[in-house]
Amino acid sequence: MNIKNRAFVLVSVVILLVNGLLLQQGISHFNDEIDNTVKEQEKIIDDVAHEILRNSYEPYLFKIRFFVEENEQIRQAFAEQDRKLLYSLSASIYRGLHGENRFFHAMDFNLPDGTVFLRVQ
Repeated sequence: MNIKNRAFVLVSVVILLVNGLLLQQGISHFNDEIDNTVKEQEKIIDDVAHEILRNSYEPYLFKIRFFVEENEQIRQAFAEQDRKLLYSLSASIYRGLHGENRFFHAMDFNLPDGTVFLRVQ
């Protein structure tokens, strides 16, 4: 092999190595950009989900807590496990909450072991 061919092969190998290195860096940069974009989108989705929760769930949770804490008859009926009285006392409140939001489907009264004692629908 003469010097001209050796130089050509050497230059070709150097060019291929540089191209390979640049290609690898480009792929790495592209993957980093994808990861950053995914993280940004996840943060946006988390923020939206948090706002949905804050604007839809928490007001009803507050209303229900207030309803139970301020109504001694409800607490007494639940403590005595009187389903009929508990239902009659809470049905009108449930209808009001359901009237505000048609997606408010049920109001549960759960026992300490997690068993549903009464579901007002």
